[in-house]
Amino acid sequence: MEAPQPPAFSLVPRGTVAPGPPEELELMPAGGGVRERGFRVGRVALRGHAAARGAGRVITCVVETDRGSVEDVYLEGPGGGDALERAGAFLAGSAGMAALVARMLLSLERELDGRGGGPARGRPRSGPPL
Repeated sequence: MEAPQPPAFSLVPRGTVAPGPPEELELMPAGGGVRERGFRVGRVALRGHAAARGAGRVITCVVETDRGSVEDVYLEGPGGGDALERAGAFLAGSAGMAALVARMLLSLERELDGRGGGPARGRPRSGPPL
């Protein structure tokens, strides 16, 4: 399986996740076509990363749209082997996914408008995944 593609904007603070390809769990497949805040959301996925410090997990959310993609931290903690699946099941079984997508689109909108989060956050990505 090939490594997931990096998003156009990564809001994950540097040094949060360990090097290496993340696990990925697709919540909404490409071509979903949901419209929200003037974006056409094409795909939503969670990515499970090893934490850079300690034995924990960092779960990020990636939202791909017709105007770009964005990745940000969704959850950090000790987790376990099934932390990604549990987070996905929680989001699928609640109104949490709609709120998460809305938050991610607001972040992407800010980045596209040049109102991003400063030097450690919100830089366009051009390298390998975090």
